Amino acid sequence: MPWQAALTSSVLTTLILLGLSRVLAGLLALIIQHYQLVYGSLSAFVAFMLYIYLVNLVVLTGAHLSAAISSYNLEEVT
Repeated sequence: MPWQAALTSSVLTTLILLGLSRVLAGLLALIIQHYQLVYGSLSAFVAFMLYIYLVNLVVLTGAHLSAAISSYNLEEVT
């Protein structure tokens, strides 16, 4: 894999992860405060599982983007 494709996709994935963590931190702070009385610590566990799922989704999308950029560059050269 060319380093340009890896660098491009890693920078984009990092920016998306930073934005995702900020958005989720704000949303989950509001949601957990609201549901803390009803569900207790279960709401924190569900929020953590949602965060794990979304981070994995972003990382896999970054890997796919890296492969797509690499494939596009190889087709362009040949």
